[in-house]
Amino acid sequence: MKYDGNTDKVIDLIKHVMIDTRTQQKDIVEKTGLNKGTISNFLNYKSNNPTLDTLKMYCDAMGCDLLIEIVPREKES
Repeated sequence: MKYDGNTDKVIDLIKHVMIDTRTQQKDIVEKTGLNKGTISNFLNYKSNNPTLDTLKMYCDAMGCDLLIEIVPREKES
């Protein structure tokens, strides 16, 4: 996914991974130590600009790795 500044797309991606890994909100609560309200707000687009540490906690809870790749833009002709 190319990040364009829209955190909703990141949340959508996390929701898809939650489905794929059969991870429920309560699993994330248990594995991260975050409270249910915080996770609910995040998954309902009520918190913006999550930190990389937060995204990593979600990934860890789902048994996934957070990969960040920075690539040069293609030059326009």
